[in-house]
Parts: sequence; C-alpha cells; structure tokens
Amino acid sequence: MQETIAWLDQQRISMEDWVQGIRIKLLDKQLKEFLFGPSVDGEYMRNRDRYKRVAISQILVVDLATAWKIVQLLREGQASFCALALEYSKGKTSQEKGGFVGTRFLVELIPDVAEAIKNVEEGEILGPIQTKLGYHVVKVEKWFPLQLTLAVREQIMESLFQSWLQNKLNNIVYHD
Repeated sequence: MQETIAWLDQQRISMEDWVQGIRIKLLDKQLKEFLFGPSVDGEYMRNRDRYKRVAISQILVVDLATAWKIVQLLREGQASFCALALEYSKGKTSQEKGGFVGTRFLVELIPDVAEAIKNVEEGEILGPIQTKLGYHVVKVEKWFPLQLTLAVREQIMESLFQSWLQNKLNNIVYHD
C-alpha cells in the first residue's frame, strides 16, 4: 500500500482521483457490456474478417518515387525492411521500431491498408498503398487464427460503443 501511495504522489494523483478513475473505468465497462454484450456473438459472426489479427511492419513515406524505390529494393533483396524503415519512414512508430508497428485487428488499420493486406500471405511485401498520410509499404509478418477471445470481444464492444456514441452525438448536433 505504501508503494501505491508513493507512486500516486509521484504522479501527482490524489487517492480520490485514482479511486474515481477506477469507478469510471468499471462503469464504462459495465455500460458497454449492458448495451452490447448480447450482440457481440452476432457481430463477430457477421464481420469476423474485420477481427482478424495481423502482425505488420510498414514504411511510410510522403512521395511515390521513394515508395517505389523502397519496394524495388525489398523485392530485389538489396536491403532489409528494418534498415529501410529506419532510414526512410516518416511514421513515428515504424521508424523507431525498424518498421514493426505491432499486432493489430484489421478493423484498427487504415481502411485502404486493411483492404490491401486482407488476403496476403505472411512475408509478402505490398505497396505502395496511398492514404491521406502518404504512401505505405507494408510487410505482413504473421496472421493469427480467428478466435472470439476476450480481446476480440472487447474490441467489438468498443467498436459498437463508439458507433453508438457517434450516432448519439450526431442526433444532438443535428436536432438542436
């Protein structure tokens, strides 16, 4: 308990604020479960491909010529993905981690990137894929099996909740 209090002091968080934060998080979780818990299975069955998990690496650049140069170097085996990401990527995460951006659900990716990679084999290089951020050169590192895990369930509830919230906000804005 002493360590917790010391940590809270160091973070400049009062015990009351910490307890209130925990209450809010629990209420948030209970509300999502109440509103959307019963519909998670149906949502998963209708849209399971959106909840596929993939480990990806990417290099994000601002111009098409550089993107094609990177793709060519990679396909010819003249450079490693990691080295090129460190040198060229404008994406903060991908540059700092040598291209690796992590394991994501397809639904969490930029739609154009998700669409481009959804049927690609592990190890394949794609791109350039143009988005509002620039040009993406993507490598699919690993696909994970489809399973309705706790993480997938929480992701589905979060997506449903965010859509519900957006709908409520739109109703307030357009009806007031």
